[in-house]
Amino acid sequence: ALRALDLLQAGGPAERRRALATGGAFLLAAAATLYAVSPYLWRNPLELIDAIVTLARHPIRIATLFQGEVVRAPEIPPHYLPTWMAITTPPAALLLSLAGIVAVFARALTRPREVLRNTPVTRFGALLVACLALPVAVVIAVDANLYNGWRQMYFLAAPLSLLAVYGLRRLLAAAPRRWLRQGIYALAAAALAGMAVDLARLHPYQHAYFNFLVDRRTPERLSDRYQVMYWGTEYREGLEYLLRRDPHATIHVVAANGWGLQLARANLRILPAAERRRIVFTDGVPEAANRYYVITSDSVADQRRRFPFSPVLYERRIYHDVIFTVTGLDPSLAEDTTAAAFPAASSDFDLYLDGATLTYVKDGCAPEDTREKFFLHLFPADAADLPAYQREQGFGNFDFYFWEGGVRRGGTCLAAVTLPDYELTAIRTGQFVRHSGWQLWSVEFAAGPTAQRYRQAHAAIRSGAWGAPVARAAFDLYLDGRALAYHKEPCAAEDLRERFFLHLIPADEEDLAAQDRPHGFENRGFDYREYGALLGEACVALAPLPEYAVAGLRTGQFISGQGQLWSVEVPVPAGAEPNRRSAAARRDVNGRP
Repeated sequence: ALRALDLLQAGGPAERRRALATGGAFLLAAAATLYAVSPYLWRNPLELIDAIVTLARHPIRIATLFQGEVVRAPEIPPHYLPTWMAITTPPAALLLSLAGIVAVFARALTRPREVLRNTPVTRFGALLVACLALPVAVVIAVDANLYNGWRQMYFLAAPLSLLAVYGLRRLLAAAPRRWLRQGIYALAAAALAGMAVDLARLHPYQHAYFNFLVDRRTPERLSDRYQVMYWGTEYREGLEYLLRRDPHATIHVVAANGWGLQLARANLRILPAAERRRIVFTDGVPEAANRYYVITSDSVADQRRRFPFSPVLYERRIYHDVIFTVTGLDPSLAEDTTAAAFPAASSDFDLYLDGATLTYVKDGCAPEDTREKFFLHLFPADAADLPAYQREQGFGNFDFYFWEGGVRRGGTCLAAVTLPDYELTAIRTGQFVRHSGWQLWSVEFAAGPTAQRYRQAHAAIRSGAWGAPVARAAFDLYLDGRALAYHKEPCAAEDLRERFFLHLIPADEEDLAAQDRPHGFENRGFDYREYGALLGEACVALAPLPEYAVAGLRTGQFISGQGQLWSVEVPVPAGAEPNRRSAAARRDVNGRP
């Protein structure tokens, strides 16, 4: 376009010939270069428009993390590219390039003829602004499919850097005093030194650089908000660590997934041939190896998980983030994993919850029982404990493969996962076929302090410590002094759907509130989720008893407007009066005032 402008302004035949010659040479060179570097066009160079459309809307659906949200590549917001450029460009280059853009516009507005005429500096500055702005505008306009930061647009670093140089030049030209110019030079040198120090600290992961616009040192993980690592170069450091640590002739290494395995193999080629021969990769549990290692690269869920049977041997951090870990299986740690009297839940695997460790146990375990991926969804008591991109789904996703944290001991399979340090209300887990999403089995059970009380009651009932039920109906009912316990096994979600009624008949009518005295009882109806938990195939609810002495109980379930599903009278043994407590000390069985 600029050469056409020169052609229109040519002062004579010689200038027109020069404009035609240089413009034609440029067009031929640009077309030849575009063809040479674009194999897509080799079949038919005339498919350029189709190539542009394909590049903009190619069907790959890579998920990328951006500002705390997981977005698919075709669905990125308009500010995706400008934001990535802003937060990953060193501050000095960013500020000076902005100064350069302002200077170009200022000169173009005050001296428009310098843009129209082929003046060396002003027109070149305008050309740089166009080379920076137009590709960004096109990407936004056609809603192009970008992913993994702005790596498909890194060519924009060239005009950005040249504009930064122009901005520095204009600042120096505007400085009226020598000492001021010297100060600008000193600031520029200090900024360059600061950039060099930042990159040196990150080495060899300079591509994970973020500038001051992102809080890099917050306790909230940077990789909970942005894509940090995706090149896979971190596998080399993990392999080098294992070669130094393990003296054996063969080292079995498992990568986190198929793509991770490809990256690990690519990094292995960098190492000396003698070292390469010691590494044996596998995509599952190596049956012949008593010990093996797992290299886990950048993944939010991966880095949050810890496996007691496979402790972390080595990890690398940038800023506050762990970018990869090396873990090693230690079968000796798989002893005494089922200390709890009863599992918290049972399905294809028995599940034991002991403090912050969830253990999966299966006797008579076959290889096919551990082939498919395990899903593990953790529901927090406070949604703020989840990273922003998981809050909408309402649970933390900790999916894992058996070989990441499991062992086989005789005919028993055991896997253990260390749960996060925030309070949980429920856990849902099972196995699914990864490519189809088909669930092989699934179970959900309560977690946290309240759930511990439910599990203790469940264990006491199953062991007979609470004796025989005081009444039997759709649920078995037990009295433990402070609560009326409801228990059913097996139990399904539909058993809990309808509301429970609980009528408390006092020994002394004076204990009733005035509005309840005409009825002769206090109604403490509740939904199951208020006082109960689904523990695998069992249901346990603990309805708190009042402070006053109770002569009798009546309870059951009903459908509003349709009547009772079931009802039962619960006798209260003589002398079974709950302890009276002060108002300050009164708490129900679930810890609530």
